[in-house]
Amino acid sequence: MRRFRNTIQHHFNPLHVYCRLRTLGCSNGFAKKLSAFYEQHVYARLSCSFFLFWACTAPQAKQKAS
Repeated sequence: MRRFRNTIQHHFNPLHVYCRLRTLGCSNGFAKKLSAFYEQHVYARLSCSFFLFWACTAPQAKQKAS
């Protein structure tokens, strides 16, 4: 589970998105604007969702519940 979480965090990271846009040939300005928009509007919601999922499925949460 940890490997999956780390992979998701890496690939959805705004800096990773910026680098992939540059690799695809986007201009520096366009890649910055798009990755900033992505960070503010998409990544913030995704990271919150992943944190809540992780918090609910963490082994510590299961141990405290029992």
